[in-house]
Amino acid sequence: MAFASIGGDFDRYQQKEQFDFARKKFGREGREVPIVTNFCPIKVPNITLYHYNIEITVHDFIREKDDKNVPQRNRILQQKRMVRECNFSVFDRLIKQETSVFSPSSEPIFDGSKNLYSKAKLNIEDRAQFAVKHKIPEKKFPIQFDVVLTTPKDSHELNLGKLNDETIKSAEKELQAVDIILQYGLKKYKVAVGSNFFARHDDLLQMDQADRKRIRFDLGELKEASFGHYQSVKLTHKGTQLNIDRAAVVLNKGGKLIKLIQQLATEMRSGPQRRDAPPPRQVEINSNFRLNANERTLLNNELKGLSFFVDHISYQPKNVIFCLTDQTVGELFFEQKLEIVIQP
Repeated sequence: MAFASIGGDFDRYQQKEQFDFARKKFGREGREVPIVTNFCPIKVPNITLYHYNIEITVHDFIREKDDKNVPQRNRILQQKRMVRECNFSVFDRLIKQETSVFSPSSEPIFDGSKNLYSKAKLNIEDRAQFAVKHKIPEKKFPIQFDVVLTTPKDSHELNLGKLNDETIKSAEKELQAVDIILQYGLKKYKVAVGSNFFARHDDLLQMDQADRKRIRFDLGELKEASFGHYQSVKLTHKGTQLNIDRAAVVLNKGGKLIKLIQQLATEMRSGPQRRDAPPPRQVEINSNFRLNANERTLLNNELKGLSFFVDHISYQPKNVIFCLTDQTVGELFFEQKLEIVIQP
């Protein structure tokens, strides 16, 4: 689809006429010129991978006396999906626990969600379920996870050597497998955000100041911008190629929550500042500190959904800020109802 402007003066004539035509084969006229692209040709090993679907859920414990009264269907509905970081830890423990299923030659690769690839067939039938106990920071004691492995009928055996054939036009399953394998290797050394990868904090400390500022710099409000790269495997008319591009993300630097609130409140009350102006005086957060309605709305927009944890207990429950109240700590009261049942 192409668009052509009518008239030579674009400011005066902004009416556009649309032409539809289908692109034919690649052109044969003219001469070839070298260009620089962000696509790199790759060669894939001619090996066979075995694809499995995996599902990891946390098992809700039910008291034995109520176990018979709870239908199996309701028990399954009570399970909750866990985040990807936790899935990796549970899967590592599963490999060490089920040595009869995962042989040393299998070298399984897990994407943290639902795809599992192995160089050798796993010792399971069409479906297998395992129970794994694992300790996570949000809980005080280890909890049980249910891991289910199933064999897909349409994409169980994948021949990666198929991607080296330049005449092939479709290989979605094989491309997905290579993509996950490449990403899995980088996750050990980089911070992964989807298909984007960024340098870890420990690696930044080993760089000189100039290189560090080039890939990560401070944005204020305890946030920083980080530059990394994006990668994806593509099937082109020149064969399988790795597409690499630059990526950017805004990260929270972390720190004390009260310090973040103090910084945001200072910026709200001081207003816009010139770059060459001295830093504004910090707002003091004490018992006399109050927010008006407009400040509370602005602060809510900045803090809503932010995760935080407390350090006065041995485990770390996940807390998320929902909103700010219009009351101070001394004005807040919580009603707690206790029901005590004494059985004879």
